[in-house]
Amino acid sequence: MAKSLRSKWKRKMRAIKRERYGKKELEKLKMIVNNSLDKDSGDVNMSSLTDVVQVVSKPTVLSSDEPMEPMETNDNASNFGSNNKYPIWLGSSKRKKLIKRNKQLNKIKKKELKKAQKKRR
Repeated sequence: MAKSLRSKWKRKMRAIKRERYGKKELEKLKMIVNNSLDKDSGDVNMSSLTDVVQVVSKPTVLSSDEPMEPMETNDNASNFGSNNKYPIWLGSSKRKKLIKRNKQLNKIKKKELKKAQKKRR
């Protein structure tokens, strides 16, 4: 990978931080485990709460037979939306490429139509 002095220095400093913070993290984890073992003996009995709280089932959602409004769909070939505009998420450079490609495809289609018309005559 990188062999510059800067990257070597950063790698060295990260290793030092890893050691220092590793010790602190280990002490913290040990303290948390000890605290959790102490708290296990004093757990709250939740069975007494069932008398106070009523359990309510989730209400069912009624499905309607009405058709939903269709989302705006894009034509896959030209990437136009239903209002003949490119979608907002399409970048300007991609839009330019699509316009160029669509022009070329239209030229090819026109040539093929002319050839087909000449053959019919």
